Amino acid sequence: MLGLVYSLLQHFVQHTRQFSDVFQSEKSIVAKWSVGVGKVLIFCAFALFPVHTFAQAFPDQRTIDSLSASLKEGDTFLPDSTKLLLYLDLAKQNYHREAHTSLRYSKIALEYAQKLKDSRRQAEALHQIAFIQEYLSQHSEALHNEMQALELYKNIQDSLKIAKTVGYLGRIFLYTGNYPKSLEYSFQAVSLLEQLHEKKHMASPLDGIGHVYYHQGDYAKALEYKFRALHLSEEVGDSDRISVVAHNIGRVYFAEKNYPLALQYYERSQRIDEQVRDSVGLGISYMTMAEICGFVGQSERGKELARRAIVLCGKYQDTSSLAHSFTNLASLQKNLREYDSAMVNARRGEKYALACQDFRALQKAYRTMSEIAEEQGNMSLALNYHKQLLQLRDSIYSDENKQKMAQVQHDYEVSRREQEITLLNKERAAQRTIEILLVGIAFVLVAALVLALNRYSVQKKSEEKIRDQNRMLLQREQDILAADENLRKANMELQFNIERLQQLNDEKNDLMGIVAHDLKNPLSAIRITAEYLLETAQIHDIPSKHRELYDDIIHSANKMFALITDILSVNMLEQGGLQLEQIIMSPQEIVAPLLAEHLRHAESKQIIILHVQPAPNLYFYVNPQAMMQVCENILSNAIKYSPLGKRIWIEIEECPDNPAMVRFAVRDEGPGISKEDQAKLFRKFTRLAARPTAGEHSTGLGLSIVKMMVDAMHGRVFCESESGMGTRFVIDVPRAKRSNELQLMD
Repeated sequence: MLGLVYSLLQHFVQHTRQFSDVFQSEKSIVAKWSVGVGKVLIFCAFALFPVHTFAQAFPDQRTIDSLSASLKEGDTFLPDSTKLLLYLDLAKQNYHREAHTSLRYSKIALEYAQKLKDSRRQAEALHQIAFIQEYLSQHSEALHNEMQALELYKNIQDSLKIAKTVGYLGRIFLYTGNYPKSLEYSFQAVSLLEQLHEKKHMASPLDGIGHVYYHQGDYAKALEYKFRALHLSEEVGDSDRISVVAHNIGRVYFAEKNYPLALQYYERSQRIDEQVRDSVGLGISYMTMAEICGFVGQSERGKELARRAIVLCGKYQDTSSLAHSFTNLASLQKNLREYDSAMVNARRGEKYALACQDFRALQKAYRTMSEIAEEQGNMSLALNYHKQLLQLRDSIYSDENKQKMAQVQHDYEVSRREQEITLLNKERAAQRTIEILLVGIAFVLVAALVLALNRYSVQKKSEEKIRDQNRMLLQREQDILAADENLRKANMELQFNIERLQQLNDEKNDLMGIVAHDLKNPLSAIRITAEYLLETAQIHDIPSKHRELYDDIIHSANKMFALITDILSVNMLEQGGLQLEQIIMSPQEIVAPLLAEHLRHAESKQIIILHVQPAPNLYFYVNPQAMMQVCENILSNAIKYSPLGKRIWIEIEECPDNPAMVRFAVRDEGPGISKEDQAKLFRKFTRLAARPTAGEHSTGLGLSIVKMMVDAMHGRVFCESESGMGTRFVIDVPRAKRSNELQLMD
């Protein structure tokens, strides 16, 4: 997506240069202005067109190619901050295709973030690295990197990111089998999100708590927390999370062997994945539903689902899911007695399982092939596959399970040897009997018949005993594998969409900042051109309707310029890009230019501004530009919302409740602000009930900028007002003093 934005910006730069050439060469001033405005409007149309529309127009591979091309073409002149964003986006795009490539891109992004000393991007890159390492089963490395990300988020005091990172740590502890730690971190994440009133993100840790109880075998508690997560996701309308939680509820019912309910929730997850075109999630849903169909007697439907899963998993080269899908298809074909096709697909599942070292899929393949051979009557082949299954299980389970399986195998071998000895002894006894019965033909015939019948009976009993032992072993394996076989599938689904919203928000902020910054020069050109035209019109006595048009152009350009300035200020403050260096200033250094700037506006509305002289020993410790912008905003608002003929007071005094602070206050006789509006005052793009009294323009950003700048100067801002009684805005900033020509802060 960033590659597409970068291409659009290149397109705009090219048009801006053309506009500059035209502006230099055109003889007609009106023609110059028209061409410039046309170029600006063309760029606005491109910039404001939804970026996600372009992203949806290309498959994932095209997006990856576009990002790679942007990096290659801009390697020499792109700033490190842009390269950082491109590498992060490349890492996320490659996650489902090439996990190791994605990990490499994430580590490069981390190096750029460390070079730029960008703590937020460092944390984001560390989280991405941990996310991929968890997918690659590198649990200890993932835990280490996620802990580092948590510390960085704590340093920058990002409460939402802290809560989400704590929740993700709970999932990592879950995958490592540390269930107490997993519950501790997951409950902590839920508590933090409740304090932030972030219902949208609360479903994930609740689902994680349910997963812990699922792995502990407490299915009732698991369902309790998973249904809480589901209802919360439905309440906030998060379809992606509904799909994930519904899938996980299906897993719990599957473990309880409640196959109809399991299938019902898997189908719900499937429907959502089809609507949002989540091919990865859809492939996993098809794969699991196919397996359930085998248990509920819907083998034909299961075959179709398994084939769909193979197509989708093959598209994204998900080798592990391909292995499970082929073994599921083989098992369903076995149920339908399609033994040849079943054996072919089971061997395909074996091949993919070996390629990705997915031993659980390999177990399913060996078990299916053993059952196929047994049902075909090929007991030696069935036993061979069964031995491979036992050897494989010995290699992936704990030492305790290995000892148990070794004991079972030993008992099986001892029993088999005893049966062989018994049969051998009986054969020898039969031979001796035959030798004895040679004395009499009649006795030999009767004895031979008895021995034949006896031998047949013993052989049938021995074969039946072997089958019973095989069934017991397979049942034990099924019980052990039921809790483990879907771990890798769940990890992929749980993490796929967690960072999507934050990524889109960051891209929006970056794009808004770039667009606003690059619009300033064209707007300045428009304003200068219109001012020049107005001066020319006044000199040459051009009709008044033309001069009014030029005035309108200048007024509109000024409004847009003010809006862009506010947007840039908000963007820089939110991203930590504005460094406020504070110095000592006297109140007069602020008030004098402030009055000169706004006196004309006040006189146009017959408003009197009264300045209460401060004590001579009061000094501010502030950033000059920030303090001036804050005071201008407060005073301009007082003029803007005051009716004609009213008064405004500027007061500077020592803060009554804190001698270490100086208070700057602006009081007016306007309509006042209601309690409801006061609660919304310092938010971005806020529209209040009160309206400017002379039709002045308001962007809704001014007070939010005031709040952020005052906070950055270690001060505070608040409002005192009642409807119909006027308004008083108060700004408290650090106080400073002068001593022996040295400027020291109190």
